[in-house]
This record gives sequence, C-alpha cells and structure tokens, in this order.
Amino acid sequence: MDTEEKNTKGEVKILWVEDDSFLGSLIAKKLSGNGYDVTYVATGEDALEHVKNNKPNLVLSDIMLPGIDGFEILKTLKSNDETKDIPVILFSNLNQEDDMKKGKDLGAEFFLVKSNVVPDQIVSKIQELLSSR
Repeated sequence: MDTEEKNTKGEVKILWVEDDSFLGSLIAKKLSGNGYDVTYVATGEDALEHVKNNKPNLVLSDIMLPGIDGFEILKTLKSNDETKDIPVILFSNLNQEDDMKKGKDLGAEFFLVKSNVVPDQIVSKIQELLSSR
C-alpha cells in the first residue's frame, strides 16, 4: 500500500490526498498544526477506502493522481448517499477554466491552484468552508 498516514487529535477529520510526498507531508503538518485530525494518503484508491471506513469531515484532494484521479474521487463521493455531503476541496496544478468548471460541476466546494496558494490560505479556505456548515 502506497500510503502515509498522519493522525493528530482534533474534532475535525480531514482526508488529504496527494501523491507528491514532500507537498503531502508539508500540508499534513500545517493542517495538524492547526488542530485538525489529518490522514494523508497518496492514491485515489486509498482515499476511497479511507472515506468508506472513516467518514472524514472534509476531503482535500489533488487531481492528478496515479490510478483513480481527484475528479473520479469527487464523482464517486458525490454519487454515494453515505458520502455525498462530505465537502471536497480540489487542489491542483491544473488551472484551466475547463478543469475548474468540471470540479465545480462535480460538486467541489473550492478549486485551489497549487501555484497560487500558500499553506495558510489552504487552512483559511478549510476554516471558511467548515464555519459555513
């Protein structure tokens, strides 16, 4: 299994899906440091398995992943009655309007472009999203 998990104490469970181990660890540490219970996985298959077994409060996912990509994760979660209400934030290097529209059409709450945000902004978007629910 190509998975690295990092859990901390916290009320809000976030699943972070990213195949770049440096970026994955960096964002996982930032989220954990802000009090979130973070599980970090590197594949779409592991993400879907984790959601099925653990029902996180939020999914933050890269789009370009080996095997099952972020769009497919989003589509799968939103088409299942048990997971359709879990908010999903897409986080990607893809910054074409078509990709952003596809993410929104599939049910993503936000579409963040990696090159345009810093970790603090990711935390802010998550706080904004969770406070609106």
